[in-house]
Amino acid sequence: MGTTTPAGGRRRGLGGMLRQRRVAIAGVLALAEVLLLALGRTSTILVLAVAVGAVALHLYVGPRLPYALRQVTWTLALAQVLVALFAVIIGVAIVAFFAVLVVLVIGGLMMLLADRK
Repeated sequence: MGTTTPAGGRRRGLGGMLRQRRVAIAGVLALAEVLLLALGRTSTILVLAVAVGAVALHLYVGPRLPYALRQVTWTLALAQVLVALFAVIIGVAIVAFFAVLVVLVIGGLMMLLADRK
C-alpha cells in the first residue's frame, strides 16, 4: 500500500519505519511488561501463555498479512519472548539459589556433627 521497495532494497512507509525500529520498540514493550511482572501485577503463567500465543500468531498468520502488520506481529512476538525469557531466567535463578543454600546448610550440619565430642 504505502510501502515501496527502492533500488537499495529498503522499504519505505510505515512498514519500513517499523522494521527499522522493531527491536527497540520490542525492548521498550518488554521492559514495561517485565516491570509489571516484577511488581506482581501479572502472573508468570499468563506471561508464558501470551508469549506462546504471540509467536504462534506471527508464525501462522504473519506470512499472510501485509508487510506493515507482519512487522507489528514480529515486534509483539519478540517482546513477549523477551518477557518470557526473563521470567524463566528468574525462576531458574531462584531454584539455583535455593539449591546452593541447601548444599551450604547440609555442609554446615556435617561440620557441626563432625565437631561433636
